[in-house]
Amino acid sequence: MTSIITHIFSLSSLLIILFASIVFVQDMQLLSVMNTSRFLCMEISHRIASDISNLVNIALTTGSNNMIMVKELNIPSNILGRSFIVSLKVYGGFYYVEVGIIDWEWVNSSSIIPLKASSDKVVFEFESGILHFRDKTIYYSSSFLGGVKNLVIWVFKDNQLVKIGLGVMKN
Repeated sequence: MTSIITHIFSLSSLLIILFASIVFVQDMQLLSVMNTSRFLCMEISHRIASDISNLVNIALTTGSNNMIMVKELNIPSNILGRSFIVSLKVYGGFYYVEVGIIDWEWVNSSSIIPLKASSDKVVFEFESGILHFRDKTIYYSSSFLGGVKNLVIWVFKDNQLVKIGLGVMKN
């Protein structure tokens, strides 16, 4: 009788350890996915912030008084199979690019654009609208889905004022 009880106790202990191991492995996988997706959000936001900063610096240092520059963003259509949003934000007097996964609100990243929001020479466009130049049309807004095609950064310089925004370019 004690042999049967010992076997039952051993089998029960083994099953408990097995289930605990499965839960632990699943938690570790979820943690790994979250860390990877957070890193990818950070990389995308940093790249966009860097591109914006470079375009603004070109616009501010060029001798031209009137110009339009457009840079197409080459970013992935999803992050680990999840849709994400790219947004321009302003917090505490500074501009940021924020990238966040739609389904996982806790997975996002913000990268500062090294320009002060109080600058009278640089204005970020947070409204929605349309910008026409040559045979192109840019539909701009402060937020876009990451998978949208032809997502661009646009910079418009008129005398000393530089306007920047995100948009979708169409022919």
